[in-house]
Amino acid sequence: MIVKAPKPRVVLIYGGRNIEHQLSRATAETVLRHLDRDRYEVTQIYITPDGEWVTGPDGELLGIEPAFGVVESIAAAMPALVRADVAMPMLHGRYGEDGSLQGLLAMAGTPFVGSDVFASAAAMDREFTRKLLTAEGIPVAHGVVLRDPARELGPAERDVVGLPAFVRPARGRSGVGFSRIEGWNELPAAVATARQVDSKVLVEAALPGRRIDVAVLEQPDGRLVTGAPWEITAGQAQFDRTAECPLPPLDPDVTQMLSTTAVEVFRLLGSAGLLQVGFVVNRDPPASWQLTVNEVNTMPALAIASQFPTMWQAAGIPYAKLVDTLLSTAMITNATRSRPRSTTPRP
Repeated sequence: MIVKAPKPRVVLIYGGRNIEHQLSRATAETVLRHLDRDRYEVTQIYITPDGEWVTGPDGELLGIEPAFGVVESIAAAMPALVRADVAMPMLHGRYGEDGSLQGLLAMAGTPFVGSDVFASAAAMDREFTRKLLTAEGIPVAHGVVLRDPARELGPAERDVVGLPAFVRPARGRSGVGFSRIEGWNELPAAVATARQVDSKVLVEAALPGRRIDVAVLEQPDGRLVTGAPWEITAGQAQFDRTAECPLPPLDPDVTQMLSTTAVEVFRLLGSAGLLQVGFVVNRDPPASWQLTVNEVNTMPALAIASQFPTMWQAAGIPYAKLVDTLLSTAMITNATRSRPRSTTPRP
């Protein structure tokens, strides 16, 4: 008699106590639609806007249940995490991709999709992302970090940053709290807006050039592959292809530079599973291309129309295959960062 091996237990975690709650739910809804139930056994953990954890079976997205306390709800959800073969935390922003949840999963000994505590925390904080990249010679835009509410930019700092400039929360993922200023008289209001999201604010040069994103995907055997460059133009996102892009296509050498640098950033941060790297690309001087890293994202949105999955669909990897790769990599490659699992047979 042939005995079938038990299906891996997947815990999908979504929601979260931050302003990107709904984006996380959209990501989770897409993942649920594409997970192969013949291959995986799925349990859901929904984190409400108040931070309570709600555990439920596979199926539709969970709603908010009666409150019984944040700590108590986390304790009630822990057995599902401990029994899981892999967790898929589809949360964005604070308390989701900043290392907080990753630390809990690591302590539970549960392999999980995405980067570990350090990489998640470092990528979430633009100040430290910039310091790490700069130390390795990877260009970033000039910027100044404001921590003290009374701190102001001096004349020399304003000269270094220049105008126009971007003002944003140092630890924020969405566009909330973000401003573009054309004059220094606009700075106080922009800083006040950013401080509504984060006490630490980054004032950064607004570099001219083409905004290009590159996706990095780790394979179960540890190889890193990159998707096609994705250009952001006039509020739209599109692939850098001659037939689809009204702007001149990128030189093949530039495409290779983007891919190589994105992989370098992945390894520098100690990322795992996936990473999205944003660049600004321009010619300065005109004879040579300059690449500047603008942003890194350890847990990009995975809703069906989001950039990351769309880039891979264009590269010939359908959504279901993308999810399967993320789960397989977490169970095979990333399991080494968790404690050794028990050898006791599963109930």
